[in-house]
Amino acid sequence: MRLLSRRAFVLSASALALTTSRHAAFAGTPQRGGSITATIGYPEPQAMFVPGGGGGSPGFTASKVLERLVRLNADQTFSPGLAESWTISADSSAFTLRLRRGVTWHDGKDFTADDVAFSMTQYWKALTPGGILKVLNDVQVADRHTVVVRFTRPVPEFSFLILMDTNYIIPKHIYETGNIILNPVNSAPIGTGPWKFKKWVRGSYAEFAPNENYWIPGQPYLDQLIIRWWRDPASRAAALESGDLDIGVTNPVPLGDLKRLQQNEALSVTWDGDGNAGGVAIHFNTRHPILSQRPVRQAILHAIDRKFITETVYYGFAKPAISPIFSSNKRYFTADVPRYDFEPATTAKLLDQAGYPIQPDGKRFAVSLVASGWSEENGKVGAYLKQVLEDLAITVTLRVPDRPNSLKILYTDYDFDIAYSQGGGSSTEPVPLLTQLFTSDGIAKGVPFRNASGYATTEMDALVERMTYEVDEQRRRLLVQEFARFAISEAPLFPLIEWPSHIVARKSLRTPSRSAYFASDSWGDVWNAG
Repeated sequence: MRLLSRRAFVLSASALALTTSRHAAFAGTPQRGGSITATIGYPEPQAMFVPGGGGGSPGFTASKVLERLVRLNADQTFSPGLAESWTISADSSAFTLRLRRGVTWHDGKDFTADDVAFSMTQYWKALTPGGILKVLNDVQVADRHTVVVRFTRPVPEFSFLILMDTNYIIPKHIYETGNIILNPVNSAPIGTGPWKFKKWVRGSYAEFAPNENYWIPGQPYLDQLIIRWWRDPASRAAALESGDLDIGVTNPVPLGDLKRLQQNEALSVTWDGDGNAGGVAIHFNTRHPILSQRPVRQAILHAIDRKFITETVYYGFAKPAISPIFSSNKRYFTADVPRYDFEPATTAKLLDQAGYPIQPDGKRFAVSLVASGWSEENGKVGAYLKQVLEDLAITVTLRVPDRPNSLKILYTDYDFDIAYSQGGGSSTEPVPLLTQLFTSDGIAKGVPFRNASGYATTEMDALVERMTYEVDEQRRRLLVQEFARFAISEAPLFPLIEWPSHIVARKSLRTPSRSAYFASDSWGDVWNAG
């Protein structure tokens, strides 16, 4: 008998109808003043700003202080940020950025083109390599408010703008001496954003004060922003209900609490838009002699009931994935990919054909299964996958480590055979964050969210290379769709679900931002209606 009943916890269609985009109902004339307390569905970060990554938690805090050159909107258009405008050369190998004038860092120093050139060459290229950064040639400072970014070959405009959106500009005068990663200012960042870091009480909260010299007149509207952390998701739900917490982002509460919170007259439950859909994938360690064989990986995928997972563990607030290019990706998605329908009998047959029939001891082979500690849902799916594999006569050892140990196990020690963990899909630009999960240059021991499976082929590397630098949008779309089919066929990892992140907030809070990623937007335009 399965641990999770197939009829348990199924969310009704009427409950699903209650979900709305956060952009739908937050109009009105902004009011000034007040303080809010916010949280995110992740543990407390290791620093307020983590150069080169660090996950969603430091991204949440850093984005209130540091800024980007452009902003990706929910409809996959771009808005100006620290760059007022940009132009592209005829051959798509150079981009000219016109920067905002009158912008200052929180310590009073002027923001200039030197900060942009330093950030691109010494920070981005050094610490976040991959994609078009591999062919970044130089960043020329034309004047104090103009930079020319040159590449050694043509690059797609969309990829360039995504790069401008996903990386912060940092102050050269703070970071030019010493190691960027180890700079103590990372725990008390200095930026150009609407919020100035004030203090951090470790283990509890961080406080941010308004930037009185912010370049957007009148922002921020609030007098104070508090970011607080709760280790237990249920405690976040209780804090929202009691009024101790004003807003939680990135799946802050247990999914089982959402229907109750939707019925609370003081709260709204909204979704951060399809453009911000996340995913959770099954990862196969291809260093394992059996799982290195594609037919075995394909066979196992036929045994997993993704609809069951989404309806039970995720209460209907997720949907089965069919491709690493998510269905919410309006630019690149295609449904024309290989399918792994739920067919346990097919799995058994394929395993037999692959040379792994049930042995006299009643077993086929053994694997270690890791469900990473990002959410309680991961552990539940891990328990389900264990039963699925054991039903196939595969011996399973299941571990559900906490987040720090999950990172070490998956990306440093490679101490797993099969893992259920975040990632594996793209709602916007697949290069490099998605493609590096499937390419040889993505194998970087100790670097989180890279190629943990160890999969690499010359064919995949060559396909991603062509896709990365194709500037014709239609040809590039076809290459991305070819990549999706190839990745699904090879199946070193497979996204089982698409999971748009939910937001729970007090109905008096107004969040008019059109950003594709509200959690990592600046929140200068957030205000309280009463």
